[in-house]
Amino acid sequence: MEWALLLCLLVLFVSASPAASSADAGMSISTGSGSGILDRIAWDSNMTLLGEASLKNGTISLTCDTLTTGIGAGRALYSRPVRFLDRATRAPASFATTFTFSIRPTTCSSSTSDSARHLAPFPCFGDGLAFLLTSDPRFLGAANGFLGLFSDRSAAADPATVAVEFDTNLDPLLRDIDDNHVGVDGGAIFSTAAAPARNAGVDLKRGVPMTAWVDYRAARKTLRIWLGYSRSRPPCPLLVAPVDLSALLREFMYVGFSASNGRGAALHLVGNWSFRTFGFSSSSRSAPPPPSSPADGKDSSTGSDESLNPGDEISPPPPCLPRWGPVIGGIAGVLFLIAASTTVTLWCRFRWNLDCGDCNCGGDDGASSTRSRKHSSVNGEPRMKVPTRISLDEVMSATTEFHDSNILGHGASATVYQGVLPSGSNVVVRLLSPLPPQPSSSSTTAQDTCSRSSGDASTTYFSCS
Repeated sequence: MEWALLLCLLVLFVSASPAASSADAGMSISTGSGSGILDRIAWDSNMTLLGEASLKNGTISLTCDTLTTGIGAGRALYSRPVRFLDRATRAPASFATTFTFSIRPTTCSSSTSDSARHLAPFPCFGDGLAFLLTSDPRFLGAANGFLGLFSDRSAAADPATVAVEFDTNLDPLLRDIDDNHVGVDGGAIFSTAAAPARNAGVDLKRGVPMTAWVDYRAARKTLRIWLGYSRSRPPCPLLVAPVDLSALLREFMYVGFSASNGRGAALHLVGNWSFRTFGFSSSSRSAPPPPSSPADGKDSSTGSDESLNPGDEISPPPPCLPRWGPVIGGIAGVLFLIAASTTVTLWCRFRWNLDCGDCNCGGDDGASSTRSRKHSSVNGEPRMKVPTRISLDEVMSATTEFHDSNILGHGASATVYQGVLPSGSNVVVRLLSPLPPQPSSSSTTAQDTCSRSSGDASTTYFSCS
């Protein structure tokens, strides 16, 4: 019982400890219309919109649905910078993000001449959209295949950028593999790794909501991407890219989305979004934020523009909730104690049944039965049962009619004989009176019976009168 109580206390201690160690300190942001953590931030707070990006029916539209002479690209960034390098070791952080998006095409005509107006219109698409990390919150790249990520001028110095693109435009000059693929861009528009979206059973141009999962593990230098129509992550990733982002990441960077239109136009919409970093040491928490510099765009943030350090949460914080760790730990401890006690009890009963065999082990009767069984043997040998009263004929037969060869000794009032009963037990008989006349027949009266007086494991003693 003592060890069970110690284990219970151990469970309580573990449940009361913090959910994550300081080595896993990080930050997380979420946005959307769901419940719980997804209510911490809405699209209309703490987001910076650049170019054609705008709010549309509770989601962010990164582009317009018509071909215009404008920029043709849009970007939505979380307004506060996020730490991506450990302050002490300069090691990069790991990160994970999940978001829903859709690409809705517009209607284009195959010709604008009067002779071709009878031709049926067909859907046309933009370039696609991308999830990105950038060091410059004011930069917006080019359209026409560049997804608003990079400049279309080769001499331009682009900010440090890491992106995962969902490309719907086939541009051989940009080394696209097809018009329905997912790629990883590190510092340039040319993807370092790419995979067709059809490998995941997804058509990016279908116009329906899709969900993407992006997970980067700095220790393994591996970026994994999942894609699907369901909100449940597929078992196998669409793309696994071995990539080291340490050279591209800065101490603080901005996270968000970018999209552009080109030969065609489409609405690039982003819905629910969650993002977190992890793998930092606790020393990164005390790092000062970089100087704040508001972006040149439509800033929808309502709070301060200070940075997010590891462990920070988006304001406004959720309402204070009771700490359920000790409660859950206590319940788990009690359940464990009950289970342990039940197990010990069942084991003891099992062992008791093995010891008792087929005997009736219940209460005092069971104990008496067990004691009787133990006492019914001597030195491990079972004792033969001997009747307490035997007839004179049986005594005569055992002692060969009190033959002199069976005499063990003489006393003042009796002669002692030895013999063997029909059961095989040795018997010692003390004859108290002179041998009576030979009986003509067996009798079981009190005058011709012998009573048992004492005995041990191998010999029984009787007195005869």
